[in-house]
Amino acid sequence: MALSINTSTMHHYARFFMGAGAAVYLAGFVFFPSSWDVLPLLLCSTLFGITALIRRASLYSLRSERGWLGALLFFFSVNAFLIWFHGGALKYAETAGKALLAVLLLWPLLTWKISFKAVQWGVALGLLVLGYQLWLHFDWNSRFTPYYNSTKFGFAITYLGLLSAFVAYESNAWVWRIGLAFGALVALSAALATGTRGVVFPIAAGILIISGMLWLKVSARFRVGLICVIATLVVGYGQLSVVKARWSYAFDNFAAIQQLNFNGSVGYRLVMWEAGAQAGLRHPLVGQGFDYPEIMASFESDVGNKEEIADYLGGAFRLFHNVWIDAFAMMGLLGLTTLIALIIGAFSGLSASSRRLLLAPMIGMFIGGLTDSLMHLSVTGTFFLICVTLIRAIDWDHSASINDNSRSKA
Repeated sequence: MALSINTSTMHHYARFFMGAGAAVYLAGFVFFPSSWDVLPLLLCSTLFGITALIRRASLYSLRSERGWLGALLFFFSVNAFLIWFHGGALKYAETAGKALLAVLLLWPLLTWKISFKAVQWGVALGLLVLGYQLWLHFDWNSRFTPYYNSTKFGFAITYLGLLSAFVAYESNAWVWRIGLAFGALVALSAALATGTRGVVFPIAAGILIISGMLWLKVSARFRVGLICVIATLVVGYGQLSVVKARWSYAFDNFAAIQQLNFNGSVGYRLVMWEAGAQAGLRHPLVGQGFDYPEIMASFESDVGNKEEIADYLGGAFRLFHNVWIDAFAMMGLLGLTTLIALIIGAFSGLSASSRRLLLAPMIGMFIGGLTDSLMHLSVTGTFFLICVTLIRAIDWDHSASINDNSRSKA
């Protein structure tokens, strides 16, 4: 379909500015978790979305996005309904609101598309800022936490590192491959240096998946080098004093648990998860609601000091530190269904390259989410919803940075 000069020019500007907004988000989500990072992208998407409506410009079909759009709307609708049904506080609408934000971003992004270069530059800038923060604040003898909660910060860096690794894999130029791969190693090492033990799981999963993808494509010499890099990362991780202290504390917790004493971060999580599972089983369809203190107060157990710990956790924490338990306890099977719908919708109708990139937010959400929260103040949920939407908006046909065969449909 022939396009007018004005629409073609608008297409050029829209791709540029929305790509810049996407790059700002990817460069800043680690350091600005209060939604300022997504503001430029939201403003650009709103402007060019209105422009597209006025001009009736539909440059790309949204038919392939019905799966993801439907999953987002289902997630939003179920969250909003259950918040109303349970009489939950407005703060619990944050996660549902972010799903709606992803919906608002989706149509303009899919109408005009963004370049893979925007993703590359966004990740690269995020890595450079992280490197600067390491230079300013890193201390071998303390946790690397220059910003906000150390656990949230550790997970955010992990997701940046994972995305960098998969973007490096999809890049064609060796400068991008080497630079982003090195940046991924630095980011994942920095995440470990935060002392956040939960990041070990998504990092291990990401390394195993990337290694498996590379193993059959590279020479024996490169395989040896890959093993050496992984071994160096593991050994170096074990030498950090903060890591030794954190894992020593964890082993002390396990020893205490064997004596039926659940006082400690590991014991806290076990009690949280058991209390959340109990709540979901009491109300399997729609969950017990969003009143976390009430859920913890209703917990019953005659094992050790679990009930005493649950009473403490009800006043000291807000969530269950597990996306699946969060969803099941507060929203029941309906909540779990929304998570499954997001997985199916995210992968629907994508090229092979996009599916590989999608592994980064997937690992973050469903493996990192084993020890992080889904609901409000969630780095994990926000990164997943926004990053999947950005990946689906990449126009591979006009991105010169990848191999032609990687654009084929899986």
